[in-house]
Amino acid sequence: MEKRVKPINLLDSAILRPERLAVIDAVKEVMTLAHVSKAITLHDYGCWRHQQWRNEENALVPFLSVDWYVANAWDQSRMQVNGEILLTLLEEEPWRRPELLGEHYDILILDEDLYTTQPDWPDDFIVAIARADVGTAISTHRLGTHPFTILKTVVMHQLAHVFGVPQHDRNDLDHRWGAHCTHDCVMRYPEKTPEDWEALTMDRFRQGPFCEGCLRDLRQFFAAEKDSTAAE
Repeated sequence: MEKRVKPINLLDSAILRPERLAVIDAVKEVMTLAHVSKAITLHDYGCWRHQQWRNEENALVPFLSVDWYVANAWDQSRMQVNGEILLTLLEEEPWRRPELLGEHYDILILDEDLYTTQPDWPDDFIVAIARADVGTAISTHRLGTHPFTILKTVVMHQLAHVFGVPQHDRNDLDHRWGAHCTHDCVMRYPEKTPEDWEALTMDRFRQGPFCEGCLRDLRQFFAAEKDSTAAE
């Protein structure tokens, strides 16, 4: 079985301290609810730049800065970042090699606008995009004047998608643009931005982030690896 308990790397392209704290708090709460808070390490690299992130011609060196990832997914004609390209760069980065950082999850927070190439997507932007077992890219660009107030909700939603929540075999799902929950839960489908994210945040304040089904899915994701290890 592919390793599921692995470090989480947090990167950003320039966010404020309240936003960073909201992201860290979101990750910690998800890990606590999943019962893996002691097993998974969170590394906050910030707006990371390697010592040699530019070459002698002052060009960005591949995979050595957040700037390079964003620049290589940037669509000048749209003035937006291509979410699929960004996730592919994160998935294929050499840092995943065992002799370097090894396998990990990535969370990349951007202030640039994001878009998707999914056919028939109803808007000309996305707030976030996730790839199972790889990571997520999240933009604060459309989250209003105080994005940190709902950023925690977005991070919890996307990180749960990375962990396969909700599981697709459930019969209580909304299948618009992937699997989403239909209960009072942060995993509901947010149709309008930022209004629906604000509504999900208020629900999170009132009754907690995950419904019973999504919480079970979250815990089963990591429990499956524990069960597999115990059986070996």
